Amino acid sequence: MKTLRSQSMIALAAVSLSGVAVRTAPCGAQSVNSVTAAAASTSAHPSTQAKPFTIGIDDVLNINIWHEAELSRNVSVRPDGKISLPLIGELQASGKTPMELQEDIRTSISRYLTAPQVTVIVTEIHSLHVNVLGQVTRPGSYALSSSMGVLDALSLAGGLREFAKKNGIYVLRSNNDGVKSHIPYRYSEILRSKTMAKDLMLEPGDTVVIP
Repeated sequence: MKTLRSQSMIALAAVSLSGVAVRTAPCGAQSVNSVTAAAASTSAHPSTQAKPFTIGIDDVLNINIWHEAELSRNVSVRPDGKISLPLIGELQASGKTPMELQEDIRTSISRYLTAPQVTVIVTEIHSLHVNVLGQVTRPGSYALSSSMGVLDALSLAGGLREFAKKNGIYVLRSNNDGVKSHIPYRYSEILRSKTMAKDLMLEPGDTVVIP
């Protein structure tokens, strides 16, 4: 079985966004300082550049509009992937980079303010995890590492229990609108393939269910 890589998706975010500091918050969430929309880094080798960090459900954002204290605030991304702000109303946040969300806010609020200066900072990351439920030794929530597949998650959870229905395993995945899809997982077929290339790669917020 492929060994889990030591770097997490948070580390990838730190590579792709300059000036990012990651630490463990007291509540168990991971905190990111200075994940500003203007901080996207460049690489001399584009083919090896890490995927930019994207905002996810339950992440906490600091929205700052310069000289507009009443409009600036901390917001959590709702289960439907949206946030609510004064004057603007609802905006899609999940699936966007801080830079993209910053530009959306700036464009929307320009109807009310002249040349607004907006920054978006991700202060807490709650979306970079996966859940493993059902017939495993240690069901629970686990940090999502880069290139982490279902077999990796099952290994973290201590493996399948004796009466687990191996070919009944499935993954629940939410899209950016919060709608969940049901993805069947053919456990025996993956094991017979003798290659991790065919394993189903997990995404933030996925839930692996073992009946």
